[in-house]
Amino acid sequence: MLRLPNVIPSEVEESRVLTFDGNELFAALVLFCCMLSSYSSQALTTFLRLLPELTNFVVEQGEVFEINMQTPSGGEFWVSSAEHEITVGFEEYHTHFGWHEGTHPEQDATDAATFIQQLQSGQLRLAVWYKGDTYAGSRPIESDEELHPKNWLQHWLWRSRTVKVKSWA
Repeated sequence: MLRLPNVIPSEVEESRVLTFDGNELFAALVLFCCMLSSYSSQALTTFLRLLPELTNFVVEQGEVFEINMQTPSGGEFWVSSAEHEITVGFEEYHTHFGWHEGTHPEQDATDAATFIQQLQSGQLRLAVWYKGDTYAGSRPIESDEELHPKNWLQHWLWRSRTVKVKSWA
């Protein structure tokens, strides 16, 4: 068994234990090449502290992590990390947290978790517009927001579109 320290900057020292059919050198190489990046590791730690119910859905893929699941309403939900961002997707919509350099993974994860918690609580829903059966746009809306056109121009621009409001639960 080979014990290697994580390359995770944190207040608590952790270590992973990995064996691969007794071949410790191969196990060390697998661990080294497949570890989360510093950004992804810090973001995931914060993210799961705020949303522990998503822990079982996390998949580490090299330097990034992904979460894929269905919401209670049956909608597609996903979260992924990249070099300096977290992307959250719900149904046809997705948004980025921390996509610019100089961002802090803990803050990006906190912002993403807050957005997800607002979806889960029903404070935010998703408005999805279609032109016929073709996707035409989407955005999050407050639970009490009305989707009627506010003026004649909006009414004219969206006249041939239908909207569906989708919720987490």
